[in-house]
Amino acid sequence: MKVKFLFFVLISIATFSQQKGDVSLVWSEKSELSFASYKFNIPQIISENFVFDSAKKSIYYNINLPQSESFDENSLEITNVIYKDIYLSDLGDLNIKNIPNSINASLKSTISRDKIFAFISLSPIIKVGDAYKKVVSFSYYFSNNRNFRNSQENLNTLQVSNSVLASGEWFRF
Repeated sequence: MKVKFLFFVLISIATFSQQKGDVSLVWSEKSELSFASYKFNIPQIISENFVFDSAKKSIYYNINLPQSESFDENSLEITNVIYKDIYLSDLGDLNIKNIPNSINASLKSTISRDKIFAFISLSPIIKVGDAYKKVVSFSYYFSNNRNFRNSQENLNTLQVSNSVLASGEWFRF
């Protein structure tokens, strides 16, 4: 009985120290996106997480997740990625030179109004050989690392030092 209880406790601790989720992207056909007097025909994701960089003419998918504690930015794993072919003509005004060979997923920590957020960013269209593919769904995972949190807290502490006047080597002009 004790072994089962200990096993349950260890599993629950491991579960609470990670974040994971599944994301499905719903794509619309190439449509017009306008900024002031500029108009771009690009494929779009029907989501508030869709981002278009008009300077690079590339698109991104960003997820902002509230967190209760700090996490390890290097622990992001993207798995179960499902792709669908997209034709060159469907890319519209996107700059094909800026389309990467992989999804280039990244995880960053942001703090806003004393709340911690996990910010995941990735490229939803990739180039595979001479063809292009769009991401239809994927799963993500990252861990809350207690050692990482402690090291971050140590970096944020101010070190107390004596005043310049305490050395006794100062002169009045």
